[in-house]
Amino acid sequence: MKQKKPGKERRIKNFKKSKFFGFVKGISRIFLRRSKLIYDGAELPEQAIFLTTHSVNPLLGILKNEISMPKEVKFVTLGTHELCNPYFKRLMYGCNMHYRTQLGWGPVRAFLWSALVAVFLGPLYKMARVIPSYRDARSRKTMKEALRAMEQGYSVMLYPENIEHMYNSVYLEFLPGFVTLAKLFYKKTGKDVPVIPCYFSYQLNRFVIGSPVSAVGMLNAGRTKEEIAGVFKDEANGLFKTHIMPIVQKRGAKYAAYNKV
Repeated sequence: MKQKKPGKERRIKNFKKSKFFGFVKGISRIFLRRSKLIYDGAELPEQAIFLTTHSVNPLLGILKNEISMPKEVKFVTLGTHELCNPYFKRLMYGCNMHYRTQLGWGPVRAFLWSALVAVFLGPLYKMARVIPSYRDARSRKTMKEALRAMEQGYSVMLYPENIEHMYNSVYLEFLPGFVTLAKLFYKKTGKDVPVIPCYFSYQLNRFVIGSPVSAVGMLNAGRTKEEIAGVFKDEANGLFKTHIMPIVQKRGAKYAAYNKV
């Protein structure tokens, strides 16, 4: 009887960012200032799940995160899958969801600006090895890719806000996907990778990094994923109130956008 040939072993994806992306980051420093890093907690661990917040622009947001994070942190980003789609879908998502719904722009201004930004977002996300983040059954694919990146020693940066409440200064809800990711990685490797809440202020050019906390430990203590997500939401809001709000109050009405809740 003929023996079946063993199938090809699945290739492990290389999450190392492209050299050209490094060049783009270098060029971006000409017109983008690196955010001032503020450490609210202990020293950074070797590997972590970073919870960051959205900026006013998805193109500038990813570049600001990339140039602002400490150089010793090797990480991949989970970004909404709509911005990893073909050009027209990127354009319409940016126009309708980002500029019109979230920022309240008029249809013409939103369409024209989104048409420009969408040109760069696709290639940029690809060069930065952004993992598409899904909110439906395809979220398994997101988890699988993120776990593979973590197995290669990468930290993960993701945006846990509910998409309906983006760009609020005080966050109303964090989705618990990051808790599932920490749990799955612990189950697979036995390594308890901590979760670190962050707060990114594009207007004030501040990137606040909070304290590392074990989501797995909280699960083992009997807390639900939703409760844990709420704890980290409160931690992120605490970073805003401690490090951002005093500056906003000092500078006054110029930063009235921070009153949005």
